[in-house]
Amino acid sequence: MRESEEIQRDVSAIVRSIVVKMRKDRELPLEQIEILIGFLNEYKAYSRELDVISKKNGI
Repeated sequence: MRESEEIQRDVSAIVRSIVVKMRKDRELPLEQIEILIGFLNEYKAYSRELDVISKKNGI
């Protein structure tokens, strides 16, 4: 599985690409959005393996 930083860079790059396309051409690039969803699902799977302290436990 890829590292967190690599996934985050890919997400950032695709989001910039989507925003530019939306601003420039006034259209929703569905193919790029599907790629973004794939990256986010990959990050979700990666983050499940991490030990994270929930902020809901009231501090």
